[in-house]
Amino acid sequence: GIQLKNTTNISVSHITIDAATNNKQKGVWITSDASDINISHCKILVNTTTTDSKFAAIHKESDKSGFLNNCRISNNIIDGGCYGIYMYVTESNSSSSGIRGKVTIDSNTITNASNYSIATHYGNVNIHGNTVLSRTAYIGASWTGIYSSDCYGAITCNKKQTKTLLEEFYYEKETRFTFKVIASS
Repeated sequence: GIQLKNTTNISVSHITIDAATNNKQKGVWITSDASDINISHCKILVNTTTTDSKFAAIHKESDKSGFLNNCRISNNIIDGGCYGIYMYVTESNSSSSGIRGKVTIDSNTITNASNYSIATHYGNVNIHGNTVLSRTAYIGASWTGIYSSDCYGAITCNKKQTKTLLEEFYYEKETRFTFKVIASS
């Protein structure tokens, strides 16, 4: 996998990150402040059978590990993990969350996450045009397509699909978002 720490102006593009082969826990792991990060047109692979919360394709550490600003995750194929994309954007209840902490998650295909395909916490988050698919095998009623906590921004034109009838889907658990066209099948 790739680890980013105190990083600025980084583009990760057109590569395959295979964390599944050696059972690594993270595909892309952001461990502290990061700004102007672009992850695009990549294939990011993580264990597709785990339910262990240590496994994520793209992971930003908890809110105590710094800010994430101007991060764009777009046009990727993300497969596996407990989480597809899991991010603490800013510090919890930070007054600067409107100034720092902008994240765009756009046009990704996220499959086989056991808990959340996309989960974000604290910040200005825009989630657009993603396709999220549950696992084929029944993993319990814990799968959530898109979850955001204490965020604001927009969630638009995302498509979710469960591969079995047994998973539950909660689109959004907070109320600070602008909702536009939302598709599901």
